[in-house]
Amino acid sequence: MIKLVAIDMDGTLLDDKKGLSANNAQAIAQVAKEGVKVVICTGRQLSGVKPYYQQLGLTGAKEYAVLNNGCGIYQTNDWQLLEAQTLPHAELEGLLALSEPFPGVYLTLVGEHYDVVAKEVPAIVQADADLVFDQARAVSLSDIAGEQIFKAMYMAEPTVMDAFQTQVEEKLASDYSVVRSQPYLFEVLPKGVSKASGLKSLCQNLGIDLADVMAIGDAANDLEMLAEVGYPVAMGNASPEVKAIARYETKSNQADGVAYALQHWLGE
Repeated sequence: MIKLVAIDMDGTLLDDKKGLSANNAQAIAQVAKEGVKVVICTGRQLSGVKPYYQQLGLTGAKEYAVLNNGCGIYQTNDWQLLEAQTLPHAELEGLLALSEPFPGVYLTLVGEHYDVVAKEVPAIVQADADLVFDQARAVSLSDIAGEQIFKAMYMAEPTVMDAFQTQVEEKLASDYSVVRSQPYLFEVLPKGVSKASGLKSLCQNLGIDLADVMAIGDAANDLEMLAEVGYPVAMGNASPEVKAIARYETKSNQADGVAYALQHWLGE
């Protein structure tokens, strides 16, 4: 019996224009009314999630969200941070040094703010910040000393990112969890952290077995989460790797695939 549904946002809950459809919102409201816990599990930071939670109405007591690809678990009625996994400041200089030989690769850092280590904010960085309703700040590492940093994101045009990832992924993967979450984004998280680890921790605290969880996703940063749950659902627009491990395949994010999944398989 499914007791909790974990839903990715970009490419899953949201359409290609980052809109939340009425059908998806209504389907979520219905399953929540029936007593099934609904948890958004996303790579987005807080600013990019709160407006959608207001639309979904998931802001009552004992509602939760797993953000920053598992680095933060929040209680959504007051957005209190319940659990946090962060990057040590002592390691940020080394992360910055890896990007310096690659023109066009920018190190962004996500904590309370959306920061890029640069003299000015590049257009590609602000375009991503716009998606999460934030204004990127150009900073030096000394500017943010003492601030909590959940994750680092290397950002570049996709072809530049391909070359960068080829050169640094093996080195980074020995000390961190890494994921290419978007064609232009390569994320660096504390070792062992993922959507799966965040969801697992939340479920343990709620007394819910992962075998009783449905997860819906489309991309590489959803793979571990889907592999952990009893009811993994791939979006119709998902990558081949996601579809390969899914128990079900729903419609695309352009065709209300979340609503379709909730309406067709939740009762199993």
